[in-house]
Amino acid sequence: MVTPPTAQQWEQHRSVIVDMYSRRPLKAVRAHMRETYGFLATDRMFKGRFKTWGVEKNRRHRRDAGDGGPDSREQSPAGPSQPAPLPNALDIPSHDSIIPRRLPPDPARAITPPEESPISNDAASEYSETLSPRPQPWPLTPATTVGDLSPTGSQDGENLTTPQTCQEIVRLASEILATLVAERRDRPAPDDHVDIYQSLHSKLRFESQLRSSLVNRQLKVGECRTVAGKTVEEMITSFHATVPIGVLSTLNQITNWTTIQELVTLLFETSQTNPGTHHDFAQLIRKLRHLVFITNHEEFQSSMEQICYRLEDRVEETLGSISLVGFYLILLLNARKAKSIHKTDNKIRRKSLEITRHVTLHHEDQPKVVLDFHRYVIAYLSIVAPGEKDVLDMAEVFYKRAQEYFDLNEHVEGSHARLYYGSSCAYLADCRYVRNNTEDRHQARSLLFQSIWCYANAPWANRANAERQMKKLREWCEEANDTERLDMLRDIEDMMGEEARQRGGPLIPRAAAP
Repeated sequence: MVTPPTAQQWEQHRSVIVDMYSRRPLKAVRAHMRETYGFLATDRMFKGRFKTWGVEKNRRHRRDAGDGGPDSREQSPAGPSQPAPLPNALDIPSHDSIIPRRLPPDPARAITPPEESPISNDAASEYSETLSPRPQPWPLTPATTVGDLSPTGSQDGENLTTPQTCQEIVRLASEILATLVAERRDRPAPDDHVDIYQSLHSKLRFESQLRSSLVNRQLKVGECRTVAGKTVEEMITSFHATVPIGVLSTLNQITNWTTIQELVTLLFETSQTNPGTHHDFAQLIRKLRHLVFITNHEEFQSSMEQICYRLEDRVEETLGSISLVGFYLILLLNARKAKSIHKTDNKIRRKSLEITRHVTLHHEDQPKVVLDFHRYVIAYLSIVAPGEKDVLDMAEVFYKRAQEYFDLNEHVEGSHARLYYGSSCAYLADCRYVRNNTEDRHQARSLLFQSIWCYANAPWANRANAERQMKKLREWCEEANDTERLDMLRDIEDMMGEEARQRGGPLIPRAAAP
């Protein structure tokens, strides 16, 4: 017999349930809530709650008024379809069969990282701590939209209700994303958009910097403009069709109401004064500004959660089921949920394994693509399920690949070899640390130290991300009384504090110099 959810649990998920039920049959809503949130309730429980909320009456009224009912894509049987099994292109060995060939350097040789060309952020910190990967940029893009949204320009932004404003934001973001693949209709299907994915490292570097500099930080009043002003200006000047998704994901992850208000104001003012602002993006920012005006903090966060949830569907509709760009964006939209609940969405978990197999199988001749995509998936899984064996095994495989790539490309300009190796160390460290035995935790501290060193000496490194990782390592070392590594960590902190750093340069320029 199903134990009824508590009133608090119903209220916690109310916005998601009501939004889904307005577009999908009850059976699909129940299946999604069970699979995604572990929320167990019978049809009768749902109907009773809908009656309390007045939802059924509102839904009937929309049907009577000719609202059109749910989208045709939602008429299918309930629950997400199981992805077709693919060849097991990932030969993932047990973690016990992989012994790291080279552990992080000893204190005496800890300061000799390789030179590297500028990069746009690091997936390690942004995902693990920000859930968009760690400190670095990412590729992936979505496309068009269909459904229950109003036509362009049909609403005056000053008169919209909260639900209408959310709909307009979803519509505008979806239509902007659709332009990314508008010229690719003649390509054979399915298209995984690997070429677009590869370009996103440079295309999204400013959006990624914005996210990593604001998420998980407690800024003082007025500090947002100082921290993000230049980045926002450059992001709008070099606009890309995937930027709106990144901005919405960032707003969904920021927990400080003052920072949210200041960021939206900054985006609005910059979009109005920058002559190169994309027209639809300027409209989207106007809607965001209106949403801030008509909501409080709790209502805004609930609205952003609904916006990100709806955009997940639009992304897959537009880009297809195997788009690397689309999957990147879907994980980005799930960032807040993964961090706050620390529970993976089972549908996304299956999807991540499916697309990882596809990338390994079809792009084996592009080792950088394989590494990059593996890093992004592991960044997500190492947050939501670091203790599971298949995640640990994938982290081991990624570590081994990154280490081999580093050996071959350490001095190759633009290879980002140090970044991949450092990221692999960080993800494997998280997976080993949760195993809670002396040997694994010793290796975890060693791996995380190496990751911090690699990141601190990489171009475009973000100090906030480095400090979050250093804080984690400090806690691990204090718990284990690892005084030697604590001393090494203090040396890095001292070097970072005394060095003058150029914009876009590493955090420790002296050590990174040839």
